Amino acid sequence: MVATSRVALAGTLGHGLYRSFDQGVTWTPLGFAGDYVSALAGRGLTLYAAVQRCSVQGICRKLGVYYSSDGGNSWAPAGLAGHYITALAVAPGPRAKVYAATLSGLWVATSGAWDWGRRFAAQALDVAVRRGAPSWVMVGTTRGLWLSSDGGRSWRVLALGNGYLPAVAFGPGSLLLAGSSSCDNAGCTGQIFRSADGGSSWVAENVQAGIDRLQVDPWDPSRVVAGSYVNGLFISYNGAQSWINTSPDPYNYDVTGASFTPQHLLVGLFGDPAYWEVP
Repeated sequence: MVATSRVALAGTLGHGLYRSFDQGVTWTPLGFAGDYVSALAGRGLTLYAAVQRCSVQGICRKLGVYYSSDGGNSWAPAGLAGHYITALAVAPGPRAKVYAATLSGLWVATSGAWDWGRRFAAQALDVAVRRGAPSWVMVGTTRGLWLSSDGGRSWRVLALGNGYLPAVAFGPGSLLLAGSSSCDNAGCTGQIFRSADGGSSWVAENVQAGIDRLQVDPWDPSRVVAGSYVNGLFISYNGAQSWINTSPDPYNYDVTGASFTPQHLLVGLFGDPAYWEVP
């Protein structure tokens, strides 16, 4: 899921894209019917989507990145066909940079030119760009956290937890957040890592869930949500210093996406549709 100041998008597994102009209250199909949308990003009415097309036999073609400059009314291919894309992020500017986390590494291109170049080859699971300081980029990989302060030209690698980090996010100031996940037959566990000094030191909180999504509210940065595999949605009201599990017992939900609008928190779930009140 992604929400900008103008539009919200939800990508689905096998049902394409949906769009909302009223902050998630109502949704309409947008296209890519039958396709799997694995990642979304956007600024204003400029949107990016990573798309796969799968047959009834389960054979999928990785179509790469698609780009829209009119809020999703029309789309054009933007490259990276053949790559499985796990996350997208945009660094705004006169020549916006688009970052694509893929299982073949992190790729970056200038929007419109689509001159994709690979920055490193580690399997990338999530990517985030700092608001107000787009030269800062953070990538969660299967081998730890990669952090750049110069737009991806150089990197500092940090080993956190088990090194498998499918969720990263920038908070206000020098706050960095990362989530780890580890699952076996007994269930999933993970940690939420917090650094208040730009990555020099970290505090970890163990949670009985594998953390797959992190999202900071751009309108209230003290509010952060962490989506988990099987164990629902965690929320913090104090800048990720403490967490509340909002999922109603005894139900468990796989949170596949989360995004804030000025008035709502949007949450995507895998499986049966459901909703609950967030405290």
